[in-house]
Amino acid sequence: MGLKIPVFGTLVEWSDDDTTFTKVPGLLNVVIPDVSQVFDDVTDLDSADGMTEYQKGLKDTSEEQLEAWFSEALYEAATLKADLPGAVYFRITMAPRETQSTGNVVTYRAFVNPSIPSQDMKAKWKLNIKLRPTGGVAFVQGAAL
Repeated sequence: MGLKIPVFGTLVEWSDDDTTFTKVPGLLNVVIPDVSQVFDDVTDLDSADGMTEYQKGLKDTSEEQLEAWFSEALYEAATLKADLPGAVYFRITMAPRETQSTGNVVTYRAFVNPSIPSQDMKAKWKLNIKLRPTGGVAFVQGAAL
């Protein structure tokens, strides 16, 4: 099975155009949206034994939130991305396993909304970047040694 992949050292980047990616600085967490399957109720008067029947419907991604140390530059960048007409591209590159020359890569798109949460007087200022993913989540396995 090998060693587990540490989250520390993961690279989180964003892009307006899926071409030029830049690192999201000061992050405290990594977000990969959870994909859930919706099941549509298709029960009717002919359903066997009066049992509820379902069929697969659409899939949906969960709303998520990146957390970062506050900086004016990050807040401004997130605000500009929130004003874009389309979703922002995200690329997460994991640290490679001992059997890989490059790490696994996860990509997705999300609409962003920055917010500054309330803080305790002893805390340091943070910035939350709320994400509403759209579309699927792609996974590409890193290259083997």
